[in-house]
Amino acid sequence: MRTLLAAVFLLIAAPALAFEGTYEVRGGNPDRGTGYAGMAYIGKTGEVYQILWVIKNQQYRGLGIVDGDVMAVSVPAAQQVVLYRKDPKGQLLGRWAVANQNVVAPEVLILKKAGQPDNMAPQAPTPQRQQPQPPKLNNGKPEKAT
Repeated sequence: MRTLLAAVFLLIAAPALAFEGTYEVRGGNPDRGTGYAGMAYIGKTGEVYQILWVIKNQQYRGLGIVDGDVMAVSVPAAQQVVLYRKDPKGQLLGRWAVANQNVVAPEVLILKKAGQPDNMAPQAPTPQRQQPQPPKLNNGKPEKAT
């Protein structure tokens, strides 16, 4: 009986796997002939994970949940789903599918920095404000707009 109680305690007390972090992305497209690379940022609020992929200057956002060493992610805007399994090295080994394509493609997220990302959205360049131009004058009077 003590052994059973100890085993139950260990299961309950075992820390949940952490998925939060900054990752390098390597994946294959469903056409099986091309690949892609980029970065992924995984953050957590409560029990829900937010994922941001940045691939070839495109951003994709997903929403995920975790059960043990598995994370299921929905990417609504791209009509995709992803399933990751965390390996002992901290990598996320994934498989993803997109609506209306009957194949599953591979993806690996390689951990670069553990922990909640500082910024889930990489900063876009700040647009330079244009200085207001004084009105054009015609004999000391503003010109009428045409």
